[in-house]
Amino acid sequence: MLRKCKEEDRERIKEFLNEKPVYHTFLISDLDKYGFDKDFQTIYMQEEEGRCIGVFLKYFYNLIVAGEDQELDYEAVSRIADDKITTIMGNAEVVQKVANRVGRQLRMTYNNLYIHEETKRQETVDNKVRFANLDDVGRIYEFLMGFPEMKNLYSEKKMIENRINNMEGVHAIIEKQGKIVAHGNSAASAELTCMLGGICVGEEYRGRGYAKDIIRTLCREIHSQGKIPCMFAPEKNPHTIFSELGFKIYGRWGVAQLI
Repeated sequence: MLRKCKEEDRERIKEFLNEKPVYHTFLISDLDKYGFDKDFQTIYMQEEEGRCIGVFLKYFYNLIVAGEDQELDYEAVSRIADDKITTIMGNAEVVQKVANRVGRQLRMTYNNLYIHEETKRQETVDNKVRFANLDDVGRIYEFLMGFPEMKNLYSEKKMIENRINNMEGVHAIIEKQGKIVAHGNSAASAELTCMLGGICVGEEYRGRGYAKDIIRTLCREIHSQGKIPCMFAPEKNPHTIFSELGFKIYGRWGVAQLI
């Protein structure tokens, strides 16, 4: 049975999601921040014989899915994806099966989901990395807008300002002669996990180890909070940099763009 959730369901939902926290970072983060009484967010649960076997979160035009592949009622879940939903994301196999039942054209993309395992050996950071403050917001935004793939993710300068001001995450930067040349940030965060994002290096500054030092710095910060750093990368791109830095593939993440 699929039903809409209320505050009294929070504990059961969190217990279920924390069984596989790496897959559920975005879902847990949105649950913790916005709960059950916001117009733009609705949470559903599939339960069978008193067991929670799936959780589905609608956030504006996005649907995040979580559950065991073989147990989900895909027909019921697909009905949640009304005409307003433009994106379905989550475990790749689950996303594919939900999206195929929605009855709309779609475009699937797949990413490897990486996790960073903490090691006792301290990696050297060769380039000077610092965490940004509110005075850096404008320059960070201007830098990120130079990368087409970042324009949708950081569509407003206010998003960066809010993250820094509310301590929802950190932005790590490398500067040369007062100019930002490399950037990365912590993104969605839950009790046990934290996503990395926005890893960018100016074209003329690539090949100098800047991305590695940004990622190392962010991983250290996240590990210091007792959380697991996580990161996405396209399946078709081997991204050997991740294995060099101690990342391992955890699973597959799917995103269905509905047309």
